[in-house]
Amino acid sequence: GAARAAVAFGESEGAADGETSALVARAALEQVRGSLASLEALRDALAVGLQRGAEPDARKLVRRLKTGDIGSLRRVSVTLDSYVGPQPLDEIDKAVWGSMPDPNSGRDATRRPAVPLPWLERPNALVCALVSCVDAPNQLASTDAVMSLKMLTDGADYVARGDRRASYDSLLLNFEDTVEKLRTYVRFAEGELERRSGVSA
Repeated sequence: GAARAAVAFGESEGAADGETSALVARAALEQVRGSLASLEALRDALAVGLQRGAEPDARKLVRRLKTGDIGSLRRVSVTLDSYVGPQPLDEIDKAVWGSMPDPNSGRDATRRPAVPLPWLERPNALVCALVSCVDAPNQLASTDAVMSLKMLTDGADYVARGDRRASYDSLLLNFEDTVEKLRTYVRFAEGELERRSGVSA
C-alpha cells in the first residue's frame, strides 16, 4: 500500500540525506500500528483457544510472529526511530545516569547518542542487550518493544520444539508484555509526530 511504499522510499532516501521526513515517519507509524493490531489479534486468538482447551499450532504461531505486519516491526521501527529519536528518561533515571560520567567524553551518561541495539540475534543476545542498556541509557524508542517481540518469538520457538522452558501460558504473559510495550512506543511516536509537525498523528 501507500504507507509501505512511503517507508520503502524513506529507507532508500534516508540513507542519502540522513533524515526522515514527517510524511515517511507517519507512514512508518501506520505500519507499526498494523503490527500492534496483528499482535493483539494473535494474542486474543491464543487466549481463546487455550480457554476452550484447544491445542494451538505452535509452528503456525512462530510463522505469524516472523512474517507480515509483526515480522516487519523491526525494520519499520528503524525508520520511525530515526524521526522520533529516544524516549526521554524519567527524573529518577536522569538523576542516576547523570551521576555516571562517560569515560570517553567526560560528560554524564545521559548525553550519549542513541544507537540501536544489535537486534538480539546472537545466542547471548539477552546478555548483550542488558550490557548495552547499562552502557547507554538513551536507547531508541522502539528498543523495549523490539526486545520483547524477540523474546516472545524465541519463546514460541521453544514451545514449537517441545522445550519445557516455555509454555503457552508463559507465551500469553510474553504477549501481554510485548503488546503493552508496543502501545507505549506507538503513543510516544504519535506524540512526537504531533509535537514536531503540529498535526495529530
